[in-house]
Amino acid sequence: MPLYLAVLLGQKDAVSFLQAKQDKGAANLGAGNAYKACVQDASNVVRLQAYKVPLEASGGSLAYHSLVVATLSSGKGFVLEKCPDRRADQDQFKNGVLVSDVMNVRYFGEQYANLQIAKDRNVKASDIRQTMVETGPYSVDRANCQHAADAVLKKFRSTEQDWVPKPNEKAIGFLQIIDTWFGSSCNYGSVRMSPFLLSSGLATASERFVFGRTATE
Repeated sequence: MPLYLAVLLGQKDAVSFLQAKQDKGAANLGAGNAYKACVQDASNVVRLQAYKVPLEASGGSLAYHSLVVATLSSGKGFVLEKCPDRRADQDQFKNGVLVSDVMNVRYFGEQYANLQIAKDRNVKASDIRQTMVETGPYSVDRANCQHAADAVLKKFRSTEQDWVPKPNEKAIGFLQIIDTWFGSSCNYGSVRMSPFLLSSGLATASERFVFGRTATE
């Protein structure tokens, strides 16, 4: 079974198995080249999943990058994620939200949420993207990939589905405290970060791993 198909079907164990032999160092996240296909697709979203990818800078114990996978009734799928992209002033990358075809992503990480979406709700992939965009310009402590995924899960889960906490809940709380102490006066591309975060390497190291390619294209 191809990896992308296991992801579209929400097969958590199959995804883990198929990724087990992959070199994470060679893995790529989304390229953000499916914006037009996303906003034009009229198919309904039938499944939403959230995945977490450990950041090398923290050894996977402190921080994760989050991404959302939307499975459509047509059988297509999009990967949506928020990152500090310097093209964030363009509609295609608005507020750092990237949309990629699920078939073009080679590594997804670990699934931590899997929501079934009723077809009669008429949720479109563009609705998922817009929800992430509405979290605002990227900020490492106030509007990052975790906040974007959290906004999607919170808005589109049904009332009977259990709430899943963000993987970085504690780390984000720590960053918010640090930001309060030291302020957010530094800019890195479209990212707001405090001098402390920049000098500590906590933010920049993770960005080099997850966002180095997209932030400089």
